[in-house]
Amino acid sequence: MSRVLGAKEVVHAIQVALVSQPEVCRQAVWMRHIEGRAVGEIAAALGRTERAVHQLCYRGLAMLEEAMGPTSRCMTDLG
Repeated sequence: MSRVLGAKEVVHAIQVALVSQPEVCRQAVWMRHIEGRAVGEIAAALGRTERAVHQLCYRGLAMLEEAMGPTSRCMTDLG
């Protein structure tokens, strides 16, 4: 039960941290890492190249980690 509550808290922290990101980074990170969509599918949806999607996700994850601070370390415990 505590693992479920912990996961919900982490998801909420991710949602809050994503709000401060540029829209396109937020979309790319959400589609790739939350929805689990393929890079090619995201590229088509966003009208970007696959390379651009990789860059958006990289930047988005870096901003997410910075925004979440120590909370970001909890994300590796969810899997």
